[in-house]
Amino acid sequence: MLPEQSLVIDLGGNKIRKRGNFNIEDFPVRVFYVNLVNDKKPDVISDVGQCGLADEVADSVIISEVLEHVPDPAKVLAEAYRILKPGGLLVATIPFMFHVHADPHDYGRYTHSWFAQALTNLGFEAIEITRQGGFFLTLAGMVKQATHELTRAGMPRFRPLRIVLKAISKFLQKSAKGWDLAVDRLGVYAKGNSIFSGSTTGYGITCRRPAKP
Repeated sequence: MLPEQSLVIDLGGNKIRKRGNFNIEDFPVRVFYVNLVNDKKPDVISDVGQCGLADEVADSVIISEVLEHVPDPAKVLAEAYRILKPGGLLVATIPFMFHVHADPHDYGRYTHSWFAQALTNLGFEAIEITRQGGFFLTLAGMVKQATHELTRAGMPRFRPLRIVLKAISKFLQKSAKGWDLAVDRLGVYAKGNSIFSGSTTGYGITCRRPAKP
């Protein structure tokens, strides 16, 4: 938990028209937004890989669903390290098994191993990389997206069948987390099964810039 009035730099975040349920501004911290485009009303309009802020200014840096949209994500992580105070916290999220989506471009998907190596090379410590969903949540998400796109286009044309597809999609979404947990309990991931252990919707990452001695 960050102390009150901590300075949080949101690299690539939206000051307005936020997506999802999490809003850092619900907490008693100061938030400063850096984004390349003006329509998201950032405090600074800048490339997140070279934001122009002073060294060691931030108590925490957030990089949420941004790294897939930059050609050199390691450069952005290095910039986060530069602007973090010693002991400062980096929080990042990134999709993995998710469709290509332009914002304005989509450059890549990166694995647990890539992040572990890149963050270690930059000097971060206390690195935690958490899978945000396993095989079944990934599958359920794909079914949900496909169902949404098909029904939005009026497909299939027999309306009762569209209703059935939506019901199946909702059932999969509600059940998928329980199925993922069941597979975990059975130890399939621990046995190194590449299908189950290598499938995830994305990663949540936390790490710290080392404190000064």
